[in-house]
Amino acid sequence: MDKKPVLDDQALMEVYRLRLEMDPGSKLFLPLAILYRKHGETDRAIDLCLQGLERYPHYQSARVNLAMAYLDRGDVEETANQILRVLETHPDNLLAREILAETYYQRGQIESALREYHTLRQQAPLGRKYDSKIQELREVAGSCGVDDLPELNPEDIDLEELIETETPISEIPAVLPTPELEATTEEILPVPAQEFSEPGSSMLTSEAAVVPEAAILSTLEKWLENIHRLYPHLGPVS
Repeated sequence: MDKKPVLDDQALMEVYRLRLEMDPGSKLFLPLAILYRKHGETDRAIDLCLQGLERYPHYQSARVNLAMAYLDRGDVEETANQILRVLETHPDNLLAREILAETYYQRGQIESALREYHTLRQQAPLGRKYDSKIQELREVAGSCGVDDLPELNPEDIDLEELIETETPISEIPAVLPTPELEATTEEILPVPAQEFSEPGSSMLTSEAAVVPEAAILSTLEKWLENIHRLYPHLGPVS
């Protein structure tokens, strides 16, 4: 079966122009305007979109393309006007929101641009592609002294970055010097003559070999108090 010939852009533009001459009410003005933008004919794209929107004022794809053509021409004010009209009725239009974010950036509204890119980061299927742009805007905001930055999504927090910037904790010596403990008779533990009986027996050989539990706990508590007094940065004794 023979394949249909593929028309190049110039041939397509000619086909669309002929169709529009035969049917001025056709929506083919939009693909023709897109091709005009692609080939740098920005003014022709704008004029064509304006003509089409007079007939189809709610054709949002055409209005988005008109905003992009204005942005290509450097007219950020008209870009914002057109794209805000789209977002009034279609707030989930991600392409329109991306254009708005770029418009804010070109107007120097860094906080607003950051807010829009964070929204795109959360809502777009491939939201991570905006990470580099968000980082770029954070650096711009920091150099401009902008403090009121939008809150980050917890998923965006880089744990490795936090660890690197965290205030280091003083190192604890590998070997702690023996603290000078207050002299007390309770600090000397009784040493059993023989801790365990012969193999096969689970009982101690002598009642004297049993160390009172209270004495052990009291001694450990005093050791901890002395260690905490010598090394307060270790935190309170729990």
